[in-house]
Amino acid sequence: MTVDVSEGLGQDATCAVVFDITALPYRPVAIYQNSYIDPMSLPQVLASMGQKYNHAAILVESNFAGQVASILHHELEYDNVVSTTRSAKSGDKIGGGFSPTSRRGVNMNQVVKRLGCNNLKTLVENNQLVVQDKDMYEELCRFAVDGKTFKAESGHDDLVMCLVMFAWMADQGYIREQTDVNVRSRIAEMNERAAWDSLAPIAFSDGHDEDGEMIELYRPVEFTPPERELPVAKRHHDLFDKETARGGRTEAQLGDIFHAAMMRDQFEE
Repeated sequence: MTVDVSEGLGQDATCAVVFDITALPYRPVAIYQNSYIDPMSLPQVLASMGQKYNHAAILVESNFAGQVASILHHELEYDNVVSTTRSAKSGDKIGGGFSPTSRRGVNMNQVVKRLGCNNLKTLVENNQLVVQDKDMYEELCRFAVDGKTFKAESGHDDLVMCLVMFAWMADQGYIREQTDVNVRSRIAEMNERAAWDSLAPIAFSDGHDEDGEMIELYRPVEFTPPERELPVAKRHHDLFDKETARGGRTEAQLGDIFHAAMMRDQFEE
């Protein structure tokens, strides 16, 4: 379950979406949406939803000082609140909650949001995340790039942000550890299969056509000697034969004489 928290003032809505991750494609199975619930009352609702849906893991947006995730974990003793660890080098990662930099929930900063949006795009385009809710679908249609960030072109994007958080969590390896469902491998296999299917078929032949006749698979190259030898080439051969008959010349010396004669004749031409 992913939770996008609002202030509860009747503007942006607080949304919680439960996902079925037992098999691909992933799909939302329950949605909670309320524009007036305050962060102090929200943890009780989340705990009830989590218990109803198989003690679901809950990833809460911690932008409001993390009080929702803190109350859920410490006061209501819900022990399946997802923790994240912040690192200056690698960014936010899902952790076990034992690091000094660990906290309950996730801070939806620019890096997390960008990674989540990119992963959401990959999941949707490869049919690994199915969206069947009408309101969620309409928010997705209005969700677009705006400079260096992503947001709704008009209206709200609270349900989409729950999808973004889920896509970010799916890329962390957390879901694979829980269910042995590897979405990256699945997408890679689909892309490889599509690449093979797009290749042109290769034709094979046993050397016969449909009627059983032999097919001429190659054309032999026939050598036709010239009718007469070129005068320049003949003079060179005569010179070579004359020097050979005189004797006392090595093959290297004969080659040099022959080469010098050829160069001289070409220069004179």
